[in-house]
Amino acid sequence: AGALQHQLTVRARQDAAALPLVQLGAIGAGMAAVMIADVAGGTGAAVLLLILAALLYVGAVYSDRRSPARLFPKDAFRLGKPIGLGLWIVFLMPMAHSAASVYLVYLIQHLWGYGATLAGALNAVMAVCWSLVAIAVASAASQQTRRRLICLGPLFLVLGLIAIIFALWRTDIVLLVGGQVLIGAGFG
Repeated sequence: AGALQHQLTVRARQDAAALPLVQLGAIGAGMAAVMIADVAGGTGAAVLLLILAALLYVGAVYSDRRSPARLFPKDAFRLGKPIGLGLWIVFLMPMAHSAASVYLVYLIQHLWGYGATLAGALNAVMAVCWSLVAIAVASAASQQTRRRLICLGPLFLVLGLIAIIFALWRTDIVLLVGGQVLIGAGFG
């Protein structure tokens, strides 16, 4: 019984030592920086806190690559690897969806003075493109072609977000529609 208890104690210590505490701590600190940025009071302080959060998140990923206790898969966020592209998609999709769906309609109405119908129609562009591109990718003749098309998803999401930022800044409806098309294509 004493030997079994000793083995269980040793195993518990090994399991505790295998926790990715550095990575989890960096991610938690990054989340705290984002939350504090919301109430920081000034734009400069908020921007600095958001930069700090981004650095903490990037640091967590790089720290994880060298850690014996891993939090992420081996090829996390590596663009040349399927798992890396998959994680970029998981990271970018909620950001693109909330920016292009949830907030865009509100911003178009209040910044540009468009009515609810036109703002909603501009929002629907993304969903229509998403569906059309998903059908096209699923209908691709070969598995290799489908994989290549899927690998373009993260690029389209980033380009679409950039286009929407510039469209809102320049009050450019054509660029806004282009951004929505790119985000929809990235999802599809």
